[in-house]
Amino acid sequence: MTIKTKQYLAFWLLSIIFLSWSAETFSESCIECHKNPAFRVQHPNLYRYYTDWLESRHKKAGVKCSNCHGGNPSAADKHEAHKGGLLPSDSNSKVYYKNLPTTCGQCHQRIYDNFVQSKHYKALLKDEVAPHCATCHGSINSKAYF
Repeated sequence: MTIKTKQYLAFWLLSIIFLSWSAETFSESCIECHKNPAFRVQHPNLYRYYTDWLESRHKKAGVKCSNCHGGNPSAADKHEAHKGGLLPSDSNSKVYYKNLPTTCGQCHQRIYDNFVQSKHYKALLKDEVAPHCATCHGSINSKAYF
């Protein structure tokens, strides 16, 4: 094999590896639908969540919508894509305010361990008004607001 042939094969192999990693990491129907400019007009808040995610540490870490929101990220049909996903107002949703500490704690274990010892967490368990993860850090772009 010539050096040129080896370089050509190495280029294609690396391209295939990168493209499969890239598609696996970021391609899901949530993103494909929510990034559509027409969606911005029809559902401005949901489109804003998408644009917030684009700038987020979560995106940079490979966290996808379905990791926290559920649903079927490989479905092309809207109804199929939303199966298994729940609105944040549903008490069974992973992003329902009382469930956020557990959801966030899946990746942020040390912070979760500290939070569950706090008076804020104890108040949440008692159905009292209390801060939770998104109160200070936002939901998608995870910035501290203090």
